[in-house]
Order: sequence, then structure tokens, then C-alpha cells
Amino acid sequence: MIWNLWKKNRTDAVKMSRPKELESRIGRMLVVDLNYEPDWVWRLRSVTKKRNGSNSGFNFRIFDPDLAQMKGINIVNFSSLDAHPKMIYFDGWYDKAAWEITINDKYKHIKSIPAA
Repeated sequence: MIWNLWKKNRTDAVKMSRPKELESRIGRMLVVDLNYEPDWVWRLRSVTKKRNGSNSGFNFRIFDPDLAQMKGINIVNFSSLDAHPKMIYFDGWYDKAAWEITINDKYKHIKSIPAA
């Protein structure tokens, strides 16, 4: 029997964050460049996961936590939104070190679809 209690069992799992407030640069871009209402933008939440091959890069997804709660959808991390693509208003990636941000605006497409 081998006793390695002090060693952590490391896997190549991707680290994903819990929902949190928008990164200030991303929120600023939504308000200034994409002309969304500031009060609405700052109520949104984001989930992130580390980008492959980058130490300071992250993929992100932005959603409305109030709508998720109203629909009974529990968003705990980045992959929680895989089953609910209509909940993703914006997605993209950012690099904190290089100050690069790419945002895909899915909200305009979602709102243009008539409700059933």
C-alpha cells in the first residue's frame, strides 16, 4: 500500500470560475462601443475559463442572472451555459496582459427572434 496523502491528485482539468461581476474593461466596451444601457450591463454576470496556450487569456460568457433565476437555471461555471445557449448574451475572450478583447454580440440576435 502506498501512502501519498500529502500529494494532490492533479488532473488536466480546466479551471472555471463561478459567476461574477463583469471585468471592467468588458463592461466598459459594452457600454461605450456597443451602446448598451449602463445600468443593465452592470447587472449582468460572467463566467470564465482559461484559454488554451495563454497564461493571461480567458474565454468568457455573459448572461443575465435574474433571467436564469426566473427560469430556474443554475449557472455555476462556464460549462453550465452549454445546455442553454439562449442565455448567453455575449461571449468572447480577453487577455489581461495584452489588453485585447473580442466580444461576440449574441444579444441583438436573441432579441430579434420573435417570442412564441
